[in-house]
Amino acid sequence: MVSILFSMPALSQDVEEAASDPKNIFPDAAEIGGSEILALRDNYLNQRGWSLGFSSSNPNGAYIGWGSASIQINPESVTYGRARIAAIDAAILQAIGEFTLSLGRETVTETISEIMQDPNALQNAKEASISQYYEAVESRLKNLTVAQLDALLENLGVDSSEHVQLNFAKKVDLARESVSKQIIRTAAEQFNGIRVISTFEEKNQVGALVIYHPKLRQFAQDVLNGTFVTKGTEFSESAIEQAIGGLSSEELIFVHGLRVLKDSDGNRVIIAFGQASPEITRMDSAMKQRMAINAAQREADLRADGFISEFLDSFVEVNEQQLTESVARISTEVSGNRTRETESTEFGNSLRSLIRQSSASDLSGVVTVKNWRANHPDTGHLYAGSIKMWSPTTDAAFTGRLQQKAATEAEFTDNVDVSARQSSDVGNEDW
Repeated sequence: MVSILFSMPALSQDVEEAASDPKNIFPDAAEIGGSEILALRDNYLNQRGWSLGFSSSNPNGAYIGWGSASIQINPESVTYGRARIAAIDAAILQAIGEFTLSLGRETVTETISEIMQDPNALQNAKEASISQYYEAVESRLKNLTVAQLDALLENLGVDSSEHVQLNFAKKVDLARESVSKQIIRTAAEQFNGIRVISTFEEKNQVGALVIYHPKLRQFAQDVLNGTFVTKGTEFSESAIEQAIGGLSSEELIFVHGLRVLKDSDGNRVIIAFGQASPEITRMDSAMKQRMAINAAQREADLRADGFISEFLDSFVEVNEQQLTESVARISTEVSGNRTRETESTEFGNSLRSLIRQSSASDLSGVVTVKNWRANHPDTGHLYAGSIKMWSPTTDAAFTGRLQQKAATEAEFTDNVDVSARQSSDVGNEDW
């Protein structure tokens, strides 16, 4: 049988090629997509003495998370620009989803462990998929006594009138739903304590580093409550200069998300970077180009507004009906045969939808400090961008200031070679 198999031409050729290769028949790690951004990420962290996860070496002992995503379109395609932005969104959401989901599970695991008086309860399931985690939870719930179930439901915020008269099976069902709600509630409450540190890109892969610290959540709460204390009476231009003074429009293509800076008076300032890529080429009519560029600029404005809105609105506590609807939606979207990375991205995206539905801030005081246009230095794709700012001392006079429009000189070419890049540092960031 072996001799027959090796006599097959295709397999024989593969064996000969493998034998002639002094290495081996396995893929080279350096040639796998994402290798370059991993090297850039590690170098970024090592230069600052930081590490992934919670660490005393991170700023204020903060949590630093990582997410990555693939760009599913070739750089030669006119739709590559939009696909690239979507991939960056996915990478950010993966990092956020991974962190918030872990926090939600940790809260539930501690509650169940306390009720069961077993510190190891569900510890092995915390790193499993969502569906596997829920299976482990349900198994534990079925092994609780009626008294323990009642105590768990009360700890999860369920009024006793809703469960005291239920039979055991219905108590288990109610507890399972309450666990799901608690995970989502805990995750949503932490959403606004997270923001992007830096992003990294190569040809078909992108990555994002995010940072979380409780004081950013407190900052958002102070903004919503109107209790933010302002230092000084006039807005300092230092924050604007920090954010964009030294960056060209081309460099801004690689800056995404939201940053929190401090101006010269020590006031925290929110700076948001939005961008969009119109699907046009030089062969399109002038009218089509104008319409597409104007639409992309509006989309970039909305993306920048969205980053600020999420940062503030995510502190808003969602109501019971929204939680019930979200449990059903997330259970549908984040289930089945999913990788952990895909699961985290979908969970983060579901959280974003929930937060936007419970939006409360009116975005008053947000001003546009710069609109820009530029071509990607490698692919030539056109991008339109918007930088928006919020500060308690923001003055409407800054609206529309520092306008800059770059000429669209680069052309689309075949066989595009995309360099590995990372976003530039943005000013005196507040961790």
